[in-house]
Amino acid sequence: MPGERPRGVQETPRNPRTVRSVTQCVGKLTLAAYRAQSVLDCADCVVETQDVHEFLIELLPFPDHQGRRRRIPRRPKVKASNHPFSTLEKADSMSENKVVRLFAAAVNKHNLAPGLGMARCQNKPDKAPKKRRRKGEEPAEPPKVDTMRQKVDAAFYRADRVPKDSRPHWADQIVPAEFKSGKRGRAADPFATKAEHDDADREEQATDVDEQDDDELDDEAEELPELEEMEEEKGDEDEEDDEDEDEEPESGADDKPNVDAQATKEPGAQATPAKDVFGQITTYVDLLQAVQHRTAVFMLLVIGRRFRILRWDRAGVIVTPSVDYYEEPDELCDFLWRISHVSDTTLGFDPTAIRLSPSDPDWVKMEEYAVALESDVSSAPRTLQPGELEQPAPGSEESPVVFDYVRTMFAQSIADRRWPRYRLSVCQGSNHQEFLVGKPTFCASGAIGRGTRGFVAIDCQTGCFVWLKDAWRVSYEKVEPEGSILARLNADPEIKDVPTLLCHGDVLCQKTLTATWWEAANPLPSTRKSKRSKNAKNAMEAAPSSTSDGSRGVKRKREDEPESLATDYRADCPMRQHNHYRVVVKEVGLPLKKFRDGIQLVHILLDCHTTHGLAATRPGINILHRDISDSNIIIVPKVVQANSNSPRLLNWTGVLTDWEMSKPTASHGDLTPARQPLRSGDWQFKSAYLLNNSGGTTIPDELESIVLILIYYCVRYLDSSIDRHSAVATFLDEFYDCFTVQDGVVKCGERKATLLAQGQLVHYDPAEGLIPICFNAFPLDYLIAQCLRRFSARYKILRHKAWTKRHTHTTPSVPPVPRASGDDSIRSYFLNKHRTANDEFKQARYEAVPDPPTVSSTALASREPPKPTQEDEKLAMDIEDHEWFRWIVYQCLTFPGWEKLQKVKDRVPKNWESPHSPIPRELFSARSGHSR
Repeated sequence: MPGERPRGVQETPRNPRTVRSVTQCVGKLTLAAYRAQSVLDCADCVVETQDVHEFLIELLPFPDHQGRRRRIPRRPKVKASNHPFSTLEKADSMSENKVVRLFAAAVNKHNLAPGLGMARCQNKPDKAPKKRRRKGEEPAEPPKVDTMRQKVDAAFYRADRVPKDSRPHWADQIVPAEFKSGKRGRAADPFATKAEHDDADREEQATDVDEQDDDELDDEAEELPELEEMEEEKGDEDEEDDEDEDEEPESGADDKPNVDAQATKEPGAQATPAKDVFGQITTYVDLLQAVQHRTAVFMLLVIGRRFRILRWDRAGVIVTPSVDYYEEPDELCDFLWRISHVSDTTLGFDPTAIRLSPSDPDWVKMEEYAVALESDVSSAPRTLQPGELEQPAPGSEESPVVFDYVRTMFAQSIADRRWPRYRLSVCQGSNHQEFLVGKPTFCASGAIGRGTRGFVAIDCQTGCFVWLKDAWRVSYEKVEPEGSILARLNADPEIKDVPTLLCHGDVLCQKTLTATWWEAANPLPSTRKSKRSKNAKNAMEAAPSSTSDGSRGVKRKREDEPESLATDYRADCPMRQHNHYRVVVKEVGLPLKKFRDGIQLVHILLDCHTTHGLAATRPGINILHRDISDSNIIIVPKVVQANSNSPRLLNWTGVLTDWEMSKPTASHGDLTPARQPLRSGDWQFKSAYLLNNSGGTTIPDELESIVLILIYYCVRYLDSSIDRHSAVATFLDEFYDCFTVQDGVVKCGERKATLLAQGQLVHYDPAEGLIPICFNAFPLDYLIAQCLRRFSARYKILRHKAWTKRHTHTTPSVPPVPRASGDDSIRSYFLNKHRTANDEFKQARYEAVPDPPTVSSTALASREPPKPTQEDEKLAMDIEDHEWFRWIVYQCLTFPGWEKLQKVKDRVPKNWESPHSPIPRELFSARSGHSR
């Protein structure tokens, strides 16, 4: 029956509203909103250890050398006569800036981290590269290292890479360090318990600071050697520009000062609330993981005279207890000693990602590959000449075809020299291949999650440009790696428009540890708590073994549970297990927004629709994609030919990518288990049903996503009846980005739900009310109208079914409360008071108007929605499979008028700001740091 969910499907809980959804919004994103959403994403992904020693022993172990070995020097004992933090005795009453300065000076003076240098960088963001633009040249894109211009307080660097310009230099950081004033006690600690925050609020009071003592400490600190002092150079032409940049307020600083982290950098600023600090450190880790190739990030958090050590991975963060480093300096000194002597792999650097230097031959090779050649082929769609782009004969040594846009994309990835370049390894069994990459072309936002990055890479073996995807895939028994899915899709000769797999594989034994630590800290009642395996501490560098750290505390199959529904994860664990994974495919595609006109956009989406249909129905495949969005559709130029007598064409083809979230379809009567504790996807193009319900994804949901993408790109890049660009932005914002909150759960926005339910594409104009959106071309208007008509029928059926289920058992009505006798007198008084002489004269005219049906508010609320008609049932059935959509597109392509649909420039004004908050403020306000 239309609208029904498949029986027996257990669906993973969905969390589509994440920081990635916020970054995809139409409106300009502020740093405040970015950090606030990051807090919501990470709030439940925190594990606190019992003591610092346990953290250091298991997560920062010294290497176990065998035979001849380099002995780790013993750390000098801390003595009262040589206390490294003696200048910080009164740190709880100092300003944040002063604590940073004294702390960095103490670390460098006492050589607490041999081989490393601690540099301050809290005052200036990374400098934007200056590039002169020639007349008529398109403006360059903004710098991608950090568009938010963030400034962590300090960081540890290798001695030969310590910066001297007081900027973060994110690519070189080993361990970042964030500082907060201790004047408000634990109020700024994002990992303190609610009771500790309440105690801090009660104990907070004005403290008299001894200015003389502070001045003496300042004088003493100035005498200490500091590596981070900025070198002053006369005639520095960038000096004035730097000052102007630094004085510029951060975006969002004025409207949301409580969330904007940079407000705390000003002299005399008060400590930020705990959740704001949490947002700061989360986005620092997010940025660090984007720039570097890391398996984990260690971070030092200092609040006044107390410190915590954090270890982030793609599942969450492990945190030590808060310790007073003045009273107990040994544990902090031990941490600093360890980060100086453990291997890079233990520190969280990926050993399969070799960073290149400008003198490396591979660096020079990348520079050469970025230069355009005469042999590069134009990607413009056209009729090919005889012999043009012919397939080379087998065994031929002809150079592979390189489309112009592919080389341009690669050149852009290495244009900014601040981005490090790497040689990455991909191992598939005994096959070992290496690839050269620069800046990622695509980088998913968020400190936790899959952390997907896409690179235009050079295959070191063949010299071809390829697409390399680096991600942290969810690691559960029934979740198939994307490369294995692509291999099955490639093996089917009927499925052509999917990426061509070259190689794939997990990266060593690199897996997240946070969920394992959570399970050990929260054992099941039937499980005896045991000590963590020693293998856990070496999981990032150990070879694969038969013992899996993730098996600890795993939820087991109940005796009465079918074998097919057994899960290999703890259902109560709020975080996922991830494995580091890379997959390489042949095709380097263009983003969907590069389409050229309306008919080409429809062709591209039809290609993806056909691919989706084949994958769902072909024997041996039978999978649903479950993550259809604009970012998962690329354009690939392909040579096509209608028949042997037709001319050969270079056609822009739509390719459906990113199949890692796909899932086998359930056969009738089969049971399909949930495979992981949580999954997410793009908010903007999810069906309204999936945004409001926890049911499984079905074909109508996937088709709705395709239609939503069609409408979005038509409204944004084609001329329409929406004449004002600001009105275009408003419609897209309200339809695709907005949301509602019900019982603490973020759900579908009102505009999307209403439009799909009514089946009419309209926008609101303050002067004229609701106005239909049309594109001055009958074929496209007709196609969209026919699609919306069927989705409207579907939601009409779903609404009636939900009402029927809700009112299966009716409750008896409560009899009305008898009215007191005094009410009649009061009513008579008011009637006489407001009576006029014209009442009787106009009464006849008023009574001549028919009365509307009288419905009480209670009856109105419980009134049955319109019953679906037979026509509704037939319309909804059309989108239960792929046949109707393919047929209606074919019909529309035969209609004249497509030539009118020429692409225009982006109709969303630059830096347009939405009047709606991109985050659920009520949920953010309810959180304080992480939930404990």
